[in-house]
Amino acid sequence: MRLRDLIRDRATWIYVALTAVMFHRPLLNETFYFRDLYRHFYPKKVFFADALRSGTFPLWDPLTNGGEPFLASPRNFAFHPSNVLYLFLRPIDAFNLILAAHVLFCAIAAYWLARTLRLQPVAAFVCGSVFAFCGYTLSSANLMHPLLGLPWVPLTLGLVHRALRDGRSLLPAAIAAAMPLYGGAAELTVMLFAVIVVWIFAARIETPMRARVWTASIVIAGAAGLSLLQVLPGTSVVAQSSRSEPRTFDEFASWSVHPLRLPELVVPRFLGDLDALRDADRWGRNLETGGYPYVLSLYLGFGTFLLAAIGAARGGGEVPHRALLFLAFAAFLLSLGRHLPLFRFLFEHVPFIGIFRYPVKAQAIALLPLALLAACGVESIAASRRFFVLASLVFATIAGATAIALRMSEPFAIAFARAFSFTALAPQHRVFLAIALLHASVAALALAFASKNAQLLAAVITLDLLIAGYTVNDYAPRAMLERAPPLARHVRTLVQDGRFHAARRPLAVRSADNDLVSLARWQLATLNGYSAALYGIEVVFHDDWDELGPLRISRASRLMPRFPWEMRLRLLERASVRAFTAPVALTSPNVKDLGIVDGAALHLYVNRSLPRQRFVSTAVVARNDREALLHVLRSGDPSTVVVENARPNAERCGNAPVRVIVRSINAAQYEVDAPCRGLVVFAETAYDGWTATIDGHAAPILNADYAFTAVEVDRGRHRLERRYFPTRLWVGVAGTLMTLLALVIADRYAARSRVRSEPESSPQ
Repeated sequence: MRLRDLIRDRATWIYVALTAVMFHRPLLNETFYFRDLYRHFYPKKVFFADALRSGTFPLWDPLTNGGEPFLASPRNFAFHPSNVLYLFLRPIDAFNLILAAHVLFCAIAAYWLARTLRLQPVAAFVCGSVFAFCGYTLSSANLMHPLLGLPWVPLTLGLVHRALRDGRSLLPAAIAAAMPLYGGAAELTVMLFAVIVVWIFAARIETPMRARVWTASIVIAGAAGLSLLQVLPGTSVVAQSSRSEPRTFDEFASWSVHPLRLPELVVPRFLGDLDALRDADRWGRNLETGGYPYVLSLYLGFGTFLLAAIGAARGGGEVPHRALLFLAFAAFLLSLGRHLPLFRFLFEHVPFIGIFRYPVKAQAIALLPLALLAACGVESIAASRRFFVLASLVFATIAGATAIALRMSEPFAIAFARAFSFTALAPQHRVFLAIALLHASVAALALAFASKNAQLLAAVITLDLLIAGYTVNDYAPRAMLERAPPLARHVRTLVQDGRFHAARRPLAVRSADNDLVSLARWQLATLNGYSAALYGIEVVFHDDWDELGPLRISRASRLMPRFPWEMRLRLLERASVRAFTAPVALTSPNVKDLGIVDGAALHLYVNRSLPRQRFVSTAVVARNDREALLHVLRSGDPSTVVVENARPNAERCGNAPVRVIVRSINAAQYEVDAPCRGLVVFAETAYDGWTATIDGHAAPILNADYAFTAVEVDRGRHRLERRYFPTRLWVGVAGTLMTLLALVIADRYAARSRVRSEPESSPQ
């Protein structure tokens, strides 16, 4: 099946309708918001869109972590093709459309792969439904990175298969294989490369081994080369972040799938109401790291597994069913993480594995094999109908009986909770869990009655997934993200060209609503964490949520809660923090309490801060970063600067102002009239890629005040310029273009070779 044929295929438009119904709320008047969507991903897209529309290419992001790379950071997926929509739509519209469209893209890509493997349309439709509407894929919408990468998995495999079978071009396959990296899904990319190797050697087509090896090499090497635009600058970001530090096994293996959570594969919302604000409503929180699952739903449905079992036994079309069964089993096994006896051995002996996080992510690679096997099961259902009906009825009976027992028998409910390590089940919790089990029971009964008709069976599978998945993602009114709260407007006036800091504090949400929208509203209303960046307020020393922030800033952020406030204020002062919030009353002469925010829990302070740039003639020299931090914390003299590995200045002439001539996202120009030889100190993050010039001549940048920078100047008037120029980004551009050219040449050479190898037709 050709890709362009999809536009006329009825299945495509059914998927469009189903996706529109599933996501009608965020597509019309609400928005995706959950987790870091509202505190990181959406604010970054607003910043990106505003920068482009103002004519600036945002190499640097001044809003987060005191300043960090924007285009180079894989967390921002700035080179993903979906970002084009931000040039034409409002950020909120583009944001929601991209998430919903990628679920649709998953369905269409998986359907096309199944048709490419010569499966019948109804079987291929099941493949698309399972892959797109299962719990893992829908949960990826609130994680964003995996959802941007998932559709490219079936598309890549379909293009690879066509290249093997029909001698098609390998260039589209290499481009598709590179796309998950452009979506920031590095783990998914590595797993995709492994699947490509398995697929190529297990494909059920008559292709010589030499051609298979060539195909695997070209696609994987080509994808790696095409992704250099993101990978090369991304390696620099990782090297200067917390991820460059050794990771412990507990950090690596957090969010492993507990074996007692596996019933959720066939019983939706098995862990409880994940949209509830009260911990008591999540009775399965004991099974998860931090009491909350990384992937909200693992639901695939009993019908998917039953059909997959039939498909694994019988196969169908050109589907490599045995290899797919192996991939699915291996993925589920690895997702158990720390619950596997030998998992620590992998962590200790597999190179570079520590840069990846959370074993539950491995389940992403099981989705497509199970979807394809289920499609094969649909084609083989006639030969296995008796087994299918009997298994469905048995499961329906067990699930239904368990639901009734939970509702009617308190001793059974207590024993059930103990068996699965749940917290105590209140009567309303038993009703909730009983409804989930009844859903699974009714779905199994429907499968048994639909087994005689493949189209009806496909409808039941799809409807089951849609009903279970409808509540996976939560939505909020768009006004929550588009309107700045009063505190944000006030802080923006106070901060001006300085920064803001929100001290860490326990969550204390006061709301009559038991839903997570209340938590999000509270986070935004109080500017908690890094949420102030959504309103264009520069923040520093906040949560480094994915450990990709500048290393020294992240270290200081982790250490600050241990410091007394007297020391914290010295660090905030040198970071040019002009306002901050804290859950305590401070009496320091360097701060002014503006009152209480959020009831009696939070104080807003104006801080005595140093300018973003200043001339200093007195320096303290530290031997390393640890000593520099200690000097900053212990010294209360704002007229000095702490520098590392630099000569102390013998002259003492006091301080002098530094005038800003022009400042943009990626560069700034200053003017200083230095009364003697000294240092111009910038409260700007120390980061590779920044260069400085004095009167047009290159000047070395020194580490100053632990996390910031300075340049030495002689006496007199000088013009200084700071500019961010990430060299690896431009090397990555060149590498990507060269790879593209090499792939085009290789494709043409392969095409000519195929033409020469074809026998000439005899004349009539």
